[in-house]
Amino acid sequence: MFLRGSLADRLLSTIVVLCLTALAACGGGGGSTASSSGTGSTNTAQSVPTITTQPTDQTVNSGTSATFSVTASGTGTLSYQWSKNGAPIAGASDASYTQASVSLSDDGAQFAVTATNGAGSITSVVANLRVTQAVVLDLQPVASVTIAPFAGNTWSVHAVGSGPIWYQWMRSGVPIPGATQSSYANGSLGLADDGADFTVKVSNPLGSVVSSASRLTVTPSSVAQQISACQEITQPGWYQLATNLQNNSPSNACINIHDTQSVLLDCAGNSIVNADTSQASMALSLTNTSHISVRHCSLQANWTSFQNASDISFNNNYVLAQGGQFSSILDIDTIVRLLFARNSLQGSLQQQYGQDSVIAANQIHSVSGQIVAGAMVLNYGTGSQVINNQINGGWDPVAMTDIGADDGIIVSDEAGLNISGNTITNAWDAGIEWTGNLNGAIIQDNTISNVRIGIGGWYYSNVSGSQFIANTVSQAETMFYQARTYCLRPAGWDLKHLMPADTDVLWNNNLYSGNQFIQPVLQQNPYSNASMFNFAFAFGNPAVCSSDPGETLPTPSDFQMSNNVFINNDFGVALAAPAFFSVGSAVIDGGGNVCSPPSSSAPGNYLNCQPGH
Repeated sequence: MFLRGSLADRLLSTIVVLCLTALAACGGGGGSTASSSGTGSTNTAQSVPTITTQPTDQTVNSGTSATFSVTASGTGTLSYQWSKNGAPIAGASDASYTQASVSLSDDGAQFAVTATNGAGSITSVVANLRVTQAVVLDLQPVASVTIAPFAGNTWSVHAVGSGPIWYQWMRSGVPIPGATQSSYANGSLGLADDGADFTVKVSNPLGSVVSSASRLTVTPSSVAQQISACQEITQPGWYQLATNLQNNSPSNACINIHDTQSVLLDCAGNSIVNADTSQASMALSLTNTSHISVRHCSLQANWTSFQNASDISFNNNYVLAQGGQFSSILDIDTIVRLLFARNSLQGSLQQQYGQDSVIAANQIHSVSGQIVAGAMVLNYGTGSQVINNQINGGWDPVAMTDIGADDGIIVSDEAGLNISGNTITNAWDAGIEWTGNLNGAIIQDNTISNVRIGIGGWYYSNVSGSQFIANTVSQAETMFYQARTYCLRPAGWDLKHLMPADTDVLWNNNLYSGNQFIQPVLQQNPYSNASMFNFAFAFGNPAVCSSDPGETLPTPSDFQMSNNVFINNDFGVALAAPAFFSVGSAVIDGGGNVCSPPSSSAPGNYLNCQPGH
């Protein structure tokens, strides 16, 4: 009985204690325990942080800073820790983080931040960094290469910049088809490549850069045959002038290379002089030849002739009119793949029936006091490339006498012509002129000054599928002048009777973009227009035809004029806006053109010109 009673007492005591404890916890029963509303409580609830503004992706240029920011909320004090690619960034403990200078190695990096308080933490979304950089060449091509004829070579560069990166290799400024990698290999380079400059244009979406030039010298491994007197060359080989040569013949060239191939003539800085001062005097002649290089010669005569030749290099030569009585004329007739580079001419160059000629980086100055059609004349050819030449027509714009070159460059019936990057000055008519068909031409980035007309074509002018881009004309009476003034020519009207007949008068599918006209010379005519496009024609009046036989009058249906687009051209404001005669709806205003409003006496302006400067 005693044991059972003691156990019952202990159970009862335990139940009483548990009940009292429960009452106190529930706030009942009074006693000294403080209630939840009492001022003595020390427990405050905290919430885990939340992010209200996430960090965003950033795109910046290399070398600049990139900043990422976050907005977070939560009770108590918030602390931050930024990470880059998952690793904490030392000291990056604010709501924003700036990397002072980023580089291409940071492209694609991922940034995030973790916000923390006493209740916990939260991590933001990942923000991506995109680093862009205009392309930079940190490895240029080798400056010079010397090889034997028909050996090969590989040129390479290394470019740094944000991708994608594109490459285009060029030979003396002309793109090489298919050469679009960081390296260019050519397994067979001949004498026609002697003196060529190889460069590469490297581009990405932010811009482009052209490498320095790698100059190729092609020299046979054999010993040069020394020349000490005027002579004919009819056998392959390497010939070198041992001294200056003089020729007194009025009609025979001192050095006459003919009916042969694979000849290198290196004058080694010596001169070939024809003492005869008649128009026919010659220093050098090439006839029926191929794979010829002529370099480092000083030619002093009134005529240098290339006839029926192919794969010719004429580089680093000086040509001067002997006695100054005639214009020094380099006459090139029926030639294929001529490289005419870095020569200095005191006179003019004229080429006809040329195919794929490259005329690059020459200095051409017409002889003072002489009248020539053009400092450079190109007729009846295909694929000529006229690039980066310095051309001075010798005209005195102060005296205003018609002495010197009529035009800087004059062309007739050239297909696939490229005239780019030239500086043309002091021609008493036009900087660039054409007188026949100009189809598929590119006339771009030329600087023309001290001329009467910047760029123009007339007589039998047809212009189709051509581009006139980013040319600058200054100190001229007009920037563009285009007209058709003669009738349709019959077939075979040219010197060799090879050209087809004219069937239409064309001004269609041409682009005029980014051209600029500055410092105009005020004209005396009643219009004084910044440019003029005149296709008015007296139908039915034979007097408009030239005196050449066989021309026929065009009919209205023979005029094909449409889709000539003008974009972002600055015609200036000193002269009236461009004038268009008889062109119908052939002009398309692409916007951004700057010119003054048309004058009251001028024909209607088809361009909605923006205010001038």
